[in-house]
Amino acid sequence: MTILYIIGGLIVTRLLFNSIKRKKESNTPYLKIKKKLDEDLLQANFSGDWKRKQEINLHLLWLKTLDEVENRDMFGRQKDKNKATLLAKLTFDDIKFPLKWKLDDLYCFPFSQEIISAYGKVLAENDYKGMFKPDSILPVSKNYIKKAILFNFDYFNLKETIYEVPDKEKRIENLSSINIYLTMSFIDTDNDDLPKSGHENYKVGNAIKKKLPTHNDLEDFNLIDWRTEKDWIALGIHYADKEQYDSALACYEQVKKINPDSKDLKSVLSLTYLQKGEQHYENDESELAFENIKRAAQLKNEEAINWLEVHSKN
Repeated sequence: MTILYIIGGLIVTRLLFNSIKRKKESNTPYLKIKKKLDEDLLQANFSGDWKRKQEINLHLLWLKTLDEVENRDMFGRQKDKNKATLLAKLTFDDIKFPLKWKLDDLYCFPFSQEIISAYGKVLAENDYKGMFKPDSILPVSKNYIKKAILFNFDYFNLKETIYEVPDKEKRIENLSSINIYLTMSFIDTDNDDLPKSGHENYKVGNAIKKKLPTHNDLEDFNLIDWRTEKDWIALGIHYADKEQYDSALACYEQVKKINPDSKDLKSVLSLTYLQKGEQHYENDESELAFENIKRAAQLKNEEAINWLEVHSKN
């Protein structure tokens, strides 16, 4: 009988301990935030506010990423519970949604993968068989999907990464395809639906797309917040060498945001304006030629100043 009392006491003690532990964990920052997001998601679904739903989904994917990273190793294997960093130990600062992404961050690459995976699931499972699909069925906003794809492009080009990435070239090819598809096929229909297939899908979707602003790939540079001043300058020089001067200038605009007083920016910017102006001049576009070479001259480019002196006399 005494043994039964002892066993019973141990069971009660264990149940009490587990109850206290669960109660303690339910008050952790992670679970508090997740509970609030789950409630907000229900409200967004009920109200039909798909943009709010995408915003909440994005934050839930961030929490999912934290869960995966903290409880799995870099090969995706479940960590031993004794070695795993419990989510209960994460503070509000640890859980804070990243306003700026970093290539060397422990969470950002897995987070980008979660976003792309959620987008891939929509591509595989949606009911729209025609060319066009509404933005409203995307798991998160189009901009964040683009940001995740662009982040992966840069991550795959790193010499050393935190996470091993096999078949990089194949992945880059696949990402390029789904990025183009995102731009071409997904359109903002507001709260309107689209015909799901056939001629009507194309007719209605194409009519809506014609009314929307044309997508400019250079505007996607504004989504990239992980590159440094040197990264943007190097990329700008690369574009200028290929005579893609608009792309080069777009890179230098990003440098201005990071460091308006950049010493390196002035020289590459003036040279690019000069080269762009000379290209316009060769194409008999005199007005554009003078416009760009004047900009180079304003940046004290000697060659541009001499060019203006010679050609202004003609």
